[in-house]
Amino acid sequence: MAKPPNKFCGARALDIAANLIGVADSSEAEEIALRYFDQSHFIRDFTSFFGVTPHKFRAQPRPLLTITLEQRQARRLEELKRLRPGEHRPWLADLEQNPA
Repeated sequence: MAKPPNKFCGARALDIAANLIGVADSSEAEEIALRYFDQSHFIRDFTSFFGVTPHKFRAQPRPLLTITLEQRQARRLEELKRLRPGEHRPWLADLEQNPA
């Protein structure tokens, strides 16, 4: 099922935020990097969603967001345990259908 553009962008931004603060699975870091043509595009998108640059975001403590992202990642890991080898990850379904 497709998501509206604002929800899709929000999910992508949360993936990036999780990676920046060290909560994301390291295997997802490459997928995140491949979503952007260049660094300026990434910084512009990130800043428009979070209101600060990635550098400032990483430097500021965000305990509530960190807890939320940790829980989100834990749910993903639980879901991964249930998937058969080669089965698509549900949280990437929209990305696979609508690449950036």
